[in-house]
Parts: sequence; structure tokens; C-alpha cells
Amino acid sequence: MFNFTGAFDVFGSNKEWKDEKRNLLAFGEKLRSLGEPQSSKDIFEYLVDFLQICSDFQDKVGDLHHCPDYETMCDFNYALKRSGRNKYGWNRTQKGERVTMDNVYLGDIFGLFTHTARTWATSDSIYDGFYHQWTRYKGNMPDPSMREVIGQYQVLPFVVKNRQALLDNITKMAA
Repeated sequence: MFNFTGAFDVFGSNKEWKDEKRNLLAFGEKLRSLGEPQSSKDIFEYLVDFLQICSDFQDKVGDLHHCPDYETMCDFNYALKRSGRNKYGWNRTQKGERVTMDNVYLGDIFGLFTHTARTWATSDSIYDGFYHQWTRYKGNMPDPSMREVIGQYQVLPFVVKNRQALLDNITKMAA
């Protein structure tokens, strides 16, 4: 019969997991203190704060390696990679670099080009593309700004999904 506690040493010692777990719980507390994302102009600032918290954890701990729940650990590491630093992704910072509105890149949806979060957050231009046609179909809705399109259809779903995935996995691993 397979004894999982005997296999635990494959992942590392209990002390290593305790160290990772302590950092993991502090990370979860920071995510919780950030609060739920709101659908407003402040969503861009929320995104920067969220990415900074994830980047700080990534810089300090990196991927988890010693959790006895291998599947949950892999799910957590995947969610962290989506939310952390990536030279081709949204958060294009280097290790130790501060996340700002000028080094977070958004766009590439609904035919919109990629620009910095600051560009989108300050844009009052009316979006006149696919989305515009879709809103006309829905009725007499006002034409959205590009800031609203990026904020509501790219940033908000991203932070809601990834924040929740990280917190869910932290809860499973902390049990």
C-alpha cells in the first residue's frame, strides 16, 4: 500500500514546507486586505496593486515546491505565473522592479492595440469597433470609452478569476 507521508520527503522536509506555508499565508492575507475588485476607473490601480503583491511573492518565494498536496500546489503555481512577472505578458517588470501603470500592458482584445495601463486608464476616447456594434444591438446604451472596454472586459475578469484562484488554493494548502 502507498504511504503518502513516506513520500512527503520527495517534495522536501517538513521545515521547508512550514517556511513556504508561512509566506503563503502572509501572501493570502495581503490578497484579502486588497479587497474585492470594483468595476470602476480605479480597476487599473487595483490591477497594479494586485500584480505588485503577486510579484513580491514571486520574488521572495518563487514557485512552491514542498507542499504535500501536489495538485493544488501546481494549480497555485499556474495562477501565480499568470499574475506575476512575464516579459511578454501584462506585467513586464524585472525581479525587484516596482509595478506601475507604465509597465503593465493591456489590450489586444476587440481589435484594440496593446498599450500601457496608464494609456487605457486615462483614455476617454469612445470605442467604435465590434463592441460598439454589440451595444447598439443591446439597445440604447451609451457608447463606452476604451477605458471602460478594457477595464470591464479585460482587467476585471482577470483580477476576479486569478485572485480567487490564488485564494482558493491557499485555503486548500493551509488546511
